[in-house]
Amino acid sequence: VPASVTACTDFLYGSDIKTVYGYPGNAAEVECDEYNITFVNLLTGQANPPAYTKTIDGMTFRVHPNTGYAALESTVPALLEDHCVVPETVDGFPVRRIESDAFTSCDFTSVYLPDTITEIRPDGFWICPKLKLVRMSENIRAIYRNSFSACEELFVLYLPASFTETNVILEEYNS
Repeated sequence: VPASVTACTDFLYGSDIKTVYGYPGNAAEVECDEYNITFVNLLTGQANPPAYTKTIDGMTFRVHPNTGYAALESTVPALLEDHCVVPETVDGFPVRRIESDAFTSCDFTSVYLPDTITEIRPDGFWICPKLKLVRMSENIRAIYRNSFSACEELFVLYLPASFTETNVILEEYNS
């Protein structure tokens, strides 16, 4: 992949590609990290470290050491406290997003999202019937459609003053 490539949205998703060779810092490097595909730096010949999962207090995170962030992927509802607190970091990497279906059928009543969270994917909170209060990140930039599906008791959603309706993404995210 040449260094001039600036976008390659989802070209690797669902493919059988195992390794991509390219120049560091281009869009393909980010896509490889996203889909756990080996990216080999053409300047050094070294492969980037692979993403890995880590579970903390019933929450499973995918840690992306190459691009420097972690994402909450799934939870074990029975292991979560009534007041759920998402950690700010995992292994020193900031937790930046809540993936689709990360919180499914959870019984907590409130959740605290650290200021490192910038995005909540569709159905990030799905069928959380007792969820009443969400303290949102001060740095939230995108809340996708249906991020709080079937959370019928949701009463209070604290949003930062900087959040506007343009931050709500109405189209589905393809992932």
